[in-house]
Parts: sequence; C-alpha cells; structure tokens
Amino acid sequence: MTFQRKRCIGLVAGVVIGFAVAFLPAEALSREALTALGILAGAVCFWVTDVLPDYMVALLMCTLWVVTGVASFRDAFSAFNSTTFWLLFGSFAICAAVSKCGLLKRIALRIIRLFPANYRGQVAAMLFSGFVVAPLIPSSTAKAVLAGAIGAETSRALGYEPYGKAATGLFLSTYMGYGQTGPIFQSACVIGFLLKGTLPAHIQASLTWLRWFESMIVWAAVFLVGSYISLLLLYGPKADETRSRDYIERMIAEQGPLRRDEKITAVLLLLCLALWITEPLTGLDASVTALLAAVALCFAGALQDRELLREMQWGLLLFVGAVLGMSNIFSLLGINDWLIEMLRPAISSVGNPLLLFPAVAVLTIVLRSVIVSMSASLVLFMAILSPVVEPLGISPFIMGIVVYTSMQIFFLKYQNISFLPALGQAASMVRHRDTVKMSVAYSVVSLAGIMLSIPYWNILGFM
Repeated sequence: MTFQRKRCIGLVAGVVIGFAVAFLPAEALSREALTALGILAGAVCFWVTDVLPDYMVALLMCTLWVVTGVASFRDAFSAFNSTTFWLLFGSFAICAAVSKCGLLKRIALRIIRLFPANYRGQVAAMLFSGFVVAPLIPSSTAKAVLAGAIGAETSRALGYEPYGKAATGLFLSTYMGYGQTGPIFQSACVIGFLLKGTLPAHIQASLTWLRWFESMIVWAAVFLVGSYISLLLLYGPKADETRSRDYIERMIAEQGPLRRDEKITAVLLLLCLALWITEPLTGLDASVTALLAAVALCFAGALQDRELLREMQWGLLLFVGAVLGMSNIFSLLGINDWLIEMLRPAISSVGNPLLLFPAVAVLTIVLRSVIVSMSASLVLFMAILSPVVEPLGISPFIMGIVVYTSMQIFFLKYQNISFLPALGQAASMVRHRDTVKMSVAYSVVSLAGIMLSIPYWNILGFM
C-alpha cells in the first residue's frame, strides 16, 4: 500500500469513525461528551494512518472541540498555559545548545575510555555512560543519534565484522544506554515531562526530579544489569580480545580543547540539574529553571536565535500543548466518571498489580504496532487509565511508568522515534532484523523491573 493511499483511507476512516461515535445514542454520556469522543476517535485514526503530522492532528482536534461547542477555547487549549509546556520549551532550547556544541560527545568519550577496549568492557562503558548523561539531555533522539555514531566507530576500531553479532551488540549497548534510559530520570526525555503533564495536579505537585528518580531505582538496576547480561549472551563474540585504545584517544584528540560554548553549556547544564534536584528546598519550579537556562544560553551567545528556531522541536511542542488539554476536557464533560464506571469492573477483576501491570504492558506493546507515535500512545493510555486506577489505590504515575517503559520497543523500525535515526548512524555495521531479539529481551527485562519494583513502590506510598 502506497503512503498516499494509506493517507486517503485513513482520512475517510477517521471521518466515518468520528461521526459514528459522535452520533451514538446518548445514554450514560451527554451529546457533547460523545461529540468530543468522536473527534478524538477520528484523531486517533489520523495518527495511526499518518494523515497529517501528529501536531497538526492534535491542533485540529482541539479546534474542532471549540467549533462544535463542546469546549471553550480557553479549556481546549489550556495546556499551553501549563508548566509542562514551558518546561519542554526550555528543555528543547537546552537540547539545541548541547547538540550544537558537541559537549555530549566529549562527555561520552571520556567515560568510555575508562573501560577495557574489548566487547564486555565497551558494552559496560556504553550502558554506564548513557546512564550518566541521561539526566542532562532531555532528548533521547539526540543521545541515540550520538550513540549510533559512537557505536559504529567503536565497532570498526575493534575490528568487528559489519553486520556481525559483536557489531550489532555494541550498537545496541549504546542504544540501550543512551536511548532507553529515559524512564529513569524525569529530565532524560521529553516523554517524562509529557507523562508528568498528564497526571492530576496534586500528583504533579509532589513529583519532583528527586522523587521520580527515587521511584525508578529498582527498575534502573534491573534494566542495566539485565541489558548487560542480555547483550553478552545474545551478541557476545566467542573470542573477546582486548584491543588498542588508540581509536578512543584519536576521537578525543579530534575534538580539541574545550571551547567557550561548551564551557558555558556545561556550567548551565550542571546548574539546571542541581536546581531540578533541589526543587523541594528552593521552591523553584522546574519550568522556571529550564526557561532561565534557555535565556542564559542565548544571552551568553552559546545559542543563537536562528539556531533556536532551527533546532527547536516545534512540532512536538505544539503536539504536547494540544493533547495535554484532553484530560481537562474529559473531566469537564464527565468522560472521566464514565470511564471509571465502565472500566472499574474489568480492572478491579485484575486489580492486583501482579496481574494488572503485565496486562497493561502487553496491551501497550500490541497497540504500539498500530499507534506509531509514542507521545500519542502515552497520552491516550493515561487519559483512559489515570482516572480508573487512582480509586483503586494505584498512583497514576506508576501506571504511566508501566506504559512508558513498555512502549520503548523496536520490533519494527518505525515503533521508536529515537531508534530509527540511531540505526541510520550505524547502517553500515548493523541491520534492523538482527536487533529484534534485543527488543524481546528489553521487554522481558523491563517487565521484570516493573514487577520487582512493586514492593518498593508500596514502601514509597505509590500503591
């Protein structure tokens, strides 16, 4: 099926499905609520079939809510006035500065050279360095692109055969370290900020940077150890010889001395991280910190206005601003109450987290084959599950973590927005089909981390 034909089918299907839902018999829901759900159903169909870019569909959805009278303009676009939106704006500016100056690569290479120049040592180096830089850069895509390039270069330097097990494993170690560590830190990926924005206000208020990291300690340990073991078992070479470290020194030497822009960016990054961590003590909201950092980067000349305009992820920013208002619309129209009454019996029957969490994880993996956008998947899941699980004593944040960690799969190339550009960087050394078994391993390891976190989350008061 051609892309254009897929779009035409999606357009017709979205309109038909939208009208079908909007004109269902009004019983438990009002006509306005059904209209809002009809517009949402059409938007989901558009997202699945790529009729328009994600952000355009989201903006169209909000606009139709206003046009049909189911919501005021203020309510439909309320999220553009939220702290999450402006936190993302500031974070994207920081990402732009880091990507421009090359600071991330400098940090990564200096960590990598601390480890032995063999497969086991470099796999450990990639996982550890990814973990270290994760909270500094809120863009898993930028980190994954860097990781793909470093992984390919390291494989060549170690003499690994293109498309061989060791080359594939080394690439995957960089991707797991830089691309899949997002859930561990609130600031490691924009999806983390998006997840926080979907939560009820009282939960957002208590979910500081440190509280997020504290809740993910068990999952992080299981993920890092499980990934390391999986990479050794699935991709490790038979003979793991230690090679010369000259290639690492050569890449470091090519960067030259630390430049002015890198120094400024490094100082502001560390200051940002310190303020995010100490938010409960300072009372300074994370969004204010990010915005001040963005202004400081521009003022110091580390980021030019044209670079800001070019590097900012405007599409994702608009998407977030549009879809975060969904929970507000659902609450105003009584859709949340309807979802609770409809889904409570089914979820209560598997209300035990030992059954509920694996069920949600599997459902997330299945639906991610259809709903390509990770952002759209997370928002839809949270809109449905958040109001239902809280009355059962499960924090919507924890349910969001189950969804977040489970949707980072890459069975198919298009399923993970950061995986594809990372794979592109290593295309001369790695084939996608050889990475699929690691996606299976990740799903197993991630679910194991979730299940082992349950007692810990009980202690922390999330359940």
